[in-house]
Amino acid sequence: MKTKIARLIPKSLKEKRRNILFYIRAFRANVYDLNKYFNYSSTNGLNTEKGLISKIIMEYHALEKGMTMPDIRYGFGMNRVEGLINLSKTYASKYNSSHPQYVNGVGVLIEYLKVHKENKIKIPKKIEEGILNLEIETTFPSTKQINKSKEDYFKLNNSNFVEFANSRHSLRNYTKEDVDLELIKKAIDFTKNTPSVCNRQSVFCHVFTDKNQIASILKVQGGNRGFGHLTNKLIVITSDLNTFFGEGERNQAFIDGGMVAMNLLYSLHYHQLGACILNCSNPVAKDKNMRKVTGVKESHVFIAMISCGHVPDNFLIAASKKDTLKYRLNIDGNEI
Repeated sequence: MKTKIARLIPKSLKEKRRNILFYIRAFRANVYDLNKYFNYSSTNGLNTEKGLISKIIMEYHALEKGMTMPDIRYGFGMNRVEGLINLSKTYASKYNSSHPQYVNGVGVLIEYLKVHKENKIKIPKKIEEGILNLEIETTFPSTKQINKSKEDYFKLNNSNFVEFANSRHSLRNYTKEDVDLELIKKAIDFTKNTPSVCNRQSVFCHVFTDKNQIASILKVQGGNRGFGHLTNKLIVITSDLNTFFGEGERNQAFIDGGMVAMNLLYSLHYHQLGACILNCSNPVAKDKNMRKVTGVKESHVFIAMISCGHVPDNFLIAASKKDTLKYRLNIDGNEI
């Protein structure tokens, strides 16, 4: 009886019912994601050690990036410096003060003060005293940024993969030399071997070459102050939602896109180009503005963008210290 009734239902009505059921399932899945993010992200306050350490990393990384800029703007980030001093004090009072990222954060503050003193730049007394007190209390060394030559930076490009991968860093200093578009194409072509869900290959690389358009895009992106104007070619990575099915794949675009982005960074490094990946985690208004300046289709989601250019003979890169294995590994449910 049910089969006979089902045959009588028009195909268009069946499709409408299927779409409504999908919308309900997708809505529930996204509410599930929203609740998880709301409850466990640090958006509502630094209530956990992980949240506080993450905030410390955010702040110190902004400072170490500032110290590697081709034309350092002395006295930059004073609000961040004061904030990082306070965050460091809070962390030391609550948690284990030997955490490597806490050590790095204090080390960046010490280096920030040292760089300004060496260049005879005065900073507010309150800030200077705050850093000096941390230095005395912790006796940590300064976290120096890394000085590299072009030859040294690319010397391991034909080495084994471990050495090659560890030699790559985000680079925010480029020459005025034009990057051949064919070189960018070769770098992107390497990413075709990146795994994707069921080999659906949803990811696109949009290459921008016009200086004015690059400037407009980077202005919307907003995280490239001090070096964005040096970008010779800009690659915007997106993933096409037409590739995916069902509520279970609602985040697959970002997984596939992230893997392509990492492979592209390796490929650019192999082709001896400097590159820096830039955040595309945009709120709604920014997402809409980004579509206007890039021309990216509504069916695509932004993954990241990569600024790139030829490398100068000498430059600085951020130390960007990484956690030890102790803070990154869980075996059978147990932290090591």
